[in-house]
Amino acid sequence: DANAIAASSWSMRLLIYGCHCVSSFSGHFLAAEEKYEPQIAALKAQIGEGVVVLASDAGGKVSLMAMATDGAVSKGAHAGNLIKEIGSDTARIADTAANALMNICTIFLGLSVGATMTVESFLNVTTLGIIVGGFLAFAVSIAGGIGLVYLFNLFSKKKINPLVGACGLSAVPMASRVANGIATSINPKNNILNYCMSSNISGVIGSAVAAGVLISFLG
Repeated sequence: DANAIAASSWSMRLLIYGCHCVSSFSGHFLAAEEKYEPQIAALKAQIGEGVVVLASDAGGKVSLMAMATDGAVSKGAHAGNLIKEIGSDTARIADTAANALMNICTIFLGLSVGATMTVESFLNVTTLGIIVGGFLAFAVSIAGGIGLVYLFNLFSKKKINPLVGACGLSAVPMASRVANGIATSINPKNNILNYCMSSNISGVIGSAVAAGVLISFLG
């Protein structure tokens, strides 16, 4: 029972009331509000002036309930407008960013790089050596990272996914996205993107330190 739980802050009480009211009555907010009207009234009194948004997940569908105190309403914060903005459909924006906008950026990047990539400056031993060296550096970094994770797992009770070790290089964020894609393709619930990104950022820092040491030696 939410009334039996003591909380030291109004935010904790908001979480308790929100879970107790909304999760149990997903899709029936009017009934929930009538049943828990004393708790909601007490919550309004505790926060003074402000806006409260409660959310629940039922069957893969997100439900929202918003309420605003009288003072917040007088300043223009209407609960209906809040739900309208929070629940707006962003599929069109996400689709544009993932497809059309990405393709446009790729085209302009290719044009800008290709315009300066003449035969004399590109097809020579030095450039080809840099490409081969970069490929070998990535291969060694990935193999070394995976190998070190396997070695760590031999002596540790808490195991680490070897794909995290494969992200220990400065290819941000593509290395993390590829590793996470491989992990989720095997197990959709195995989302390791945050761990891969931490390894990725460590690779960036390590690359910067190594570059600084190399430059100091070369003068």
